[in-house]
Amino acid sequence: MIHYIKHTEIDKARWDASIAESSNGLIYAYSWYLDIVCPDWDALIENDYEIVMPLPRKKKYGIAYLFPPFFVQQLGIFSPGTKLSQHRIHQFIDAIPAAFRYVEMNLNTKNQISLFNGNSMKKNLTHHVRLDKSYELLQQNYSANVMRNIKKAGGMNYKVSRNYNVKEIISLFRKNKGRQINTLKTDEYNMFEKLCRIVKIHHALDCMTIIHEDKIIAGLIVFKSNEYLIMIFSAVNEFGKTNGAMHYLIDQYLCYASQQYPGKIFDFEGSNDKALARFYKSFGSTEVQYSQLKINKLPAAVKWLKR
Repeated sequence: MIHYIKHTEIDKARWDASIAESSNGLIYAYSWYLDIVCPDWDALIENDYEIVMPLPRKKKYGIAYLFPPFFVQQLGIFSPGTKLSQHRIHQFIDAIPAAFRYVEMNLNTKNQISLFNGNSMKKNLTHHVRLDKSYELLQQNYSANVMRNIKKAGGMNYKVSRNYNVKEIISLFRKNKGRQINTLKTDEYNMFEKLCRIVKIHHALDCMTIIHEDKIIAGLIVFKSNEYLIMIFSAVNEFGKTNGAMHYLIDQYLCYASQQYPGKIFDFEGSNDKALARFYKSFGSTEVQYSQLKINKLPAAVKWLKR
């Protein structure tokens, strides 16, 4: 039987054991991760934590709603064994309390449904590289443009570092691409830095940077859990962009990961953006879909909720 459990009543140890044992477990779903990105999350739990579904919640203008937190691409239902049937997925969605008048939630790639209550589901994209072959064979799937950029970067006297440079990578992003992103404010960057510290404590974080003339010009942050290596954050400056630094950096991480984590899946964590999707595919990645659930039971006078 599926039960709605409030945050204060969740047994975090049993919850985390369930995520660890799930065939579709993701780092986003561990209690210590959710506690940072949405401290008041609730859950749907079947029987003795056999199947679980986190419910990140908020309240605005007195209306309770579910939302996708920052730095969480996918949640949904987590279970052991084979992929859940559409019927079982519908059972969990139907069990979301009616008190949540608006629901926006990204399900995970193993929660595939095409319709809910007669409404079609939006399909989002991520891109995966399965590390089930040698680095040399992985490189054979790169595009010619990626190989040209790697060759160009090879002549730039770049140095690769795996030191913990989270603050520096965040700063690099804010000074460059971050200027174009209005949804990320100081609070979100601070939350991400705190999140990285927690992930590091759980031995689930990799950092890699490219250094040129004693300055970081590109960096990426990867969160590791279950079968996935998720590129949660990356940054590059204009010099690095022009001189192949990001191509070289991703290639260097794939080289490292193919040896350290053979058989795992490297997840680019996106993207619906056509240009980014094309960039990720140029590393031989496979397009993978996940569904976005939206349920709107708001009064007619209320058209939308914003974070």
